[in-house]
Amino acid sequence: MFLTPLAYEYSILTQVAAEENMGYSDFLEGILNYELRSRHGRHEQMLLRMADFPAIKTLHNFDYNFRS
Repeated sequence: MFLTPLAYEYSILTQVAAEENMGYSDFLEGILNYELRSRHGRHEQMLLRMADFPAIKTLHNFDYNFRS
């Protein structure tokens, strides 16, 4: 569906816009940027699933004491 993440957050985004006295063009820019960031995030998650990595590894779990 088109603009799906925006549909879930629309009421919150409109409240923020009202509190900050945003103009219509600033509000439109904000919601479109929100949608774009959401799409990039979904795209990144899809690529990670498609890569089919055996495990997720982070620097937090890295053993820095293990040096040979």
